[in-house]
Amino acid sequence: MLRAATSDLEALLGCPGALENAAGQPPLRPTKLFLGGLSKTTTTKQLRRHFAKYGRVLDCISMRRPDGRPRCFGYVTLDSSAAAERCLAEQQFIDGRIVDMKLAVPGRAGDEVPAEPAAERGPPEPPTEKTTTQNAAAAGLDLAAAA
Repeated sequence: MLRAATSDLEALLGCPGALENAAGQPPLRPTKLFLGGLSKTTTTKQLRRHFAKYGRVLDCISMRRPDGRPRCFGYVTLDSSAAAERCLAEQQFIDGRIVDMKLAVPGRAGDEVPAEPAAERGPPEPPTEKTTTQNAAAAGLDLAAAA
C-alpha cells in the first residue's frame, strides 16, 4: 500500500527511484499507525512490546481520558514504512482482541485539541429573541404567523 503511493509520487515527480536509498530500499521514514478497538486493559507497554517485533518503535501510546479511564485506541510510530506495511499486512491480536489498524491521518479536526469539558464551559447562554427567531427559521417555522 505505501509502496504503491511511493511509486505514484515518484512518477508524479518524474524521478523513478528518487525515493529509494543507494541499496534500492525505501528510505527509513517514520510511519504512525492508528490502533482502534483496543481492550480497556491494554497498556502502552504492551503495545510497545507487541510492535517491537516489526521494527524499532519510536513512539507508542494507549490513549486515556484525563481521569485515567481508557479510550480504547492508541498510536504506534515505527521507524520505517516497510515495518508499517508488515503490520498492516497481518491481522493484529493484542490483549485478547483483534485490533483495527490504519495509517494515522495527521491534522484531523478534534485530534489535536481535546474538547473543553462541559463543567469548565459553564452553563449555556440563555436564548435571546434573535437566536430564537434564527433557530425557528432554520427549522422552517414562522413565529410571526404563529402569534
